[in-house]
Amino acid sequence: MKCAFPFGTTISLLETANRETSFYSPVIPLWCRDSFTWVRGCRLWLLALVLTEALSTGLNDASQVHAETKVIPSVSLSQRYDTNVFFAPRSFVPSGTKLWDFVTTATPQVEFLNKNQLADTSIRAGVGANAFVNNSDLAFFSTNVDAYSKLDGLVSRLLPGAKLLVSESYRYTPEPPAFLTGGKPPPTADPFTRGLQGFRANTFANIAGAQGSYAVTRNLSVRGDYSYSLFRVGTFFVQSSAGGPTFFDTNIQRWSIGPSLRLTRGDTITLKYQDTHMNQTGAGTQGFSFTTRAVLAEYVMKTSDWTATLTGGGTLLEQGNDMFASGGIVLAWNYDRSTKLQVSGSRDIAPATFGTGGALISNTMSMSIEHRLSKVLSLSGNANYAYSQTAPVKLQTFESYAVAGSLRYFITRQISTSLTYSYSFFGLTSPQSAPFEVPRQFVMFSLDAKWE
Repeated sequence: MKCAFPFGTTISLLETANRETSFYSPVIPLWCRDSFTWVRGCRLWLLALVLTEALSTGLNDASQVHAETKVIPSVSLSQRYDTNVFFAPRSFVPSGTKLWDFVTTATPQVEFLNKNQLADTSIRAGVGANAFVNNSDLAFFSTNVDAYSKLDGLVSRLLPGAKLLVSESYRYTPEPPAFLTGGKPPPTADPFTRGLQGFRANTFANIAGAQGSYAVTRNLSVRGDYSYSLFRVGTFFVQSSAGGPTFFDTNIQRWSIGPSLRLTRGDTITLKYQDTHMNQTGAGTQGFSFTTRAVLAEYVMKTSDWTATLTGGGTLLEQGNDMFASGGIVLAWNYDRSTKLQVSGSRDIAPATFGTGGALISNTMSMSIEHRLSKVLSLSGNANYAYSQTAPVKLQTFESYAVAGSLRYFITRQISTSLTYSYSFFGLTSPQSAPFEVPRQFVMFSLDAKWE
């Protein structure tokens, strides 16, 4: 496992990649050797710059830099009944193996927050230990690390009017998610969670990004961002006699730049050019690569109760020289002190990491709601839908949806229990093979504690 922290710092914790599911033999992803040398160099340069500037500022002007640091530990214990722990059709699972199981999970987590005049930094890391009743050999450790640092104070000293946000997230799990649910969305969008539900396999994902801006005038600025995303696959747990769908190791680089104009106190319009390049490799298959170029307009509206982001434009897929409409909408609404609602939808060119390689025209929609029924009781729910087609030739289609609801009871301010139900569906249709469908349900009871 390789845990990512702000400024590109990495800490290698584990060793081999051929024993990924054992409690006693966790895993280090081998993709760390595949990263571009210059990307590593830029990360190390940024780390050195931040440390040097912070140190010099602390020595020369310590009286003016006041840091606020918090360490927030938490732990979650859960038990769930799952109808399909392989995330696959019955025909792909060895005969005599049960699809359903009872799964016990313990997830300790720690969050580190630090805020001063130079930077606002957050690091959250957790490890999940999972044990199974029917399929004890599936027991595994999962890991996740999410980090970001808002460096406005630092870069403005070097270049007045400049702002910078760097972020990185890492996850290892043999249960790759189709959608990201719960919590705040990451600063850099995850291109690997747009509705493709892969079979059970050890997967690694790392998304690093930087977003910057420079104020030309009071209301006009230039904005740019860059992201580098990797997806790697280790051991497969599901395989049919005919082979079946496979995963594709994927690298994605994306950058954009353009002017941004603040119209009013809460409204901003941005015009940007965006370039994306992807390459893939899969076991026993040819490699894939594609490049897209897009021109997009983004309009952000903010009030005290809600925020709306509208994006629209066109994307050119160079393979096939085809143009596609792309864009999205995000609406976040604080209806009152007890109710929060968020609705989003997007259409974009995304990588196909499972079933086939290459580009997908990906359409997604999601909705989440939180409502506090009383001081000790809250209700939350979410729904997600995705429909994707291969491009430029529409050979395969993917459809998935998931709904979930949770009732939470607060025993104390730090301790709560919850009951969650979830239903999901994933289907793949291809003229080259028989279609398959994967329905799945689970019911989960959890006990959570968080010390703030």
